Amino acid sequence: MVTEKIRELYDRLTGISAGYAVFQRRENTDLVRQELAPVQEFVTWMMQDNPLCLDGELHGQACGDLLGVLRDMLEALRQDDKVLMHDAVEYGLLPYLRCFPEIPGKGGGPDDTV
Repeated sequence: MVTEKIRELYDRLTGISAGYAVFQRRENTDLVRQELAPVQEFVTWMMQDNPLCLDGELHGQACGDLLGVLRDMLEALRQDDKVLMHDAVEYGLLPYLRCFPEIPGKGGGPDDTV
């Protein structure tokens, strides 16, 4: 997966998460639904290519965790559960996206957070 795509996905999901948590925008399930294709691409890439070069057991645990995040996201969409969606994005997916150096605050790019 291209680093620019990771950065763009991170930026969009961070904006959705901040909109929900800070600005009380409650359309997060609809907004995340629009991001499902790049989320799926990222998760598939993480599981198939092991870009973090994790050892076998740790990579297996990360794959299981990512599948759990996807299950939570799909359940949130089915139930229109805005809290579950926020948790799945903020505490499930974003930490994996932050593992890459091009993400702000990780030393790879400018920190343009508010």
